[in-house]
Order: sequence, then structure tokens, then C-alpha cells
Amino acid sequence: MSSPGLVQKFKNRVNAVKFEFSIHLHTLQPWPASTRGIAIGWQRGQRRRGATSSVAPLQSKSGSSTVVRFNERFNLSSSLYRVRSA
Repeated sequence: MSSPGLVQKFKNRVNAVKFEFSIHLHTLQPWPASTRGIAIGWQRGQRRRGATSSVAPLQSKSGSSTVVRFNERFNLSSSLYRVRSA
């Protein structure tokens, strides 16, 4: 005989809508003046995480601000679950 928790997990999977997001990170501007490398990290749950490469900030062409150019693409997957109200 199956447990109620197992049945609920199966029902959640049936009601799930899955999404795949493709994110392209170009430039962060303006950025505070710094000489330290900058990386962006993300995490979803205990096992799904990632980070961009570390990038050094550069002076903008006008010289009035700092620019961080990543030019990286990463994918994030997620699921939305429909919950039936009682």
C-alpha cells in the first residue's frame, strides 16, 4: 500500500508546468569603482547552482563610470505546480 506522501508527490508531478529560462548576461553598468573581480552566482535548492566566470571591471569609454562585461549565457529550469484549493 502506498503512503499519502507518495501519492501527493505523484499528483504534483502531473500538475507541474516546466519552464526553461535561457539568461544572457551582457553588461552591468554603472558599477562602483573597484579593481576586484566580480562573479554572479545562483542557487536553486540544495544541488542546483552555478556561477559566472570572474570578470575585472573596466572604465567606460566616457571614463565617468565602471563597466562589468560578462557576455555569458546560462540556463535555469523550474516547475510551477497547480494547487487545487479546497
